[in-house]
Amino acid sequence: MSSALLIVLALFASSPAPVSIQDGQTSIPTAVQRLERAEDVADWARAERDPLAMVVAARMSRGVGIDDPLAPERLLAEARLMARGDATVLAVVAEEEAAEDRGVCVGPTRSEGLLSPGQRQSVRLRVAGGEIADAALRLPAGAPGGADLDLIVTDMQGRRIAALTGPDSGVAGRAAYVQWRPDYPSDVDVSVLNVSRVSTTYRLTLAPSQGGRCR
Repeated sequence: MSSALLIVLALFASSPAPVSIQDGQTSIPTAVQRLERAEDVADWARAERDPLAMVVAARMSRGVGIDDPLAPERLLAEARLMARGDATVLAVVAEEEAAEDRGVCVGPTRSEGLLSPGQRQSVRLRVAGGEIADAALRLPAGAPGGADLDLIVTDMQGRRIAALTGPDSGVAGRAAYVQWRPDYPSDVDVSVLNVSRVSTTYRLTLAPSQGGRCR
C-alpha cells in the first residue's frame, strides 16, 4: 500500500466528526462510529490482502475485548500473516502491538440478531465510572416497512437508566442512540425490544471505556 493511502487511512481512523444518520437529526458520536469504521477498514484489508490497512483497523479498535472479532490482537495477527515475512511490515505490526492500550475494563459489545414481534434481546456489561457510556442501535437499510425497535438500558434492579423509544428512532435508516454517565462502575443490561408487528434484524454497538474507573 502506498504511503499516501496509509496517511488517508490514518486520518480516517482519527476523524472526530460525528456521522449524520438521516437529515442531520440523529448522529452517532465518535466512539461508536470509530468501531464501525474499523470493521469497514478490516474488511477492505482482507479483500486487498493489505497488512498495513489491517494495522490501521487495529489502531481504530483499541480497547476492544479479546473475545470480539475486532480485537486488536486478532487484527494484528491477521496483519502478520498478510505480511508474508516482509521485515518492514512486520516492524510496523510489532510497533503497534507494543503501543496497544490495555487494561480497559469494558470492551465494546457488538451484537447482531433477529427479533420477532414482541421479542426482546439483552446484553449485560460493566461500564466504567466517571465517563460517558453510549450505545447505538441500527436496522439494516432493507428492513421491512413498519419495523420499529426500542433501545433500553436498565440497572441490576430493573430501573431504567436511559432509553430511546417511539416511531422516530430504531427504524430503517434512522439509528437509536442513548448515552449516560455513571458516577461509579456498574453493571447494566442493554436491551433491544421489537415493538412492531414484523420481524427484523438489528446491530447493536457499545463503545469501549476510554479509561474510566473500573472498580
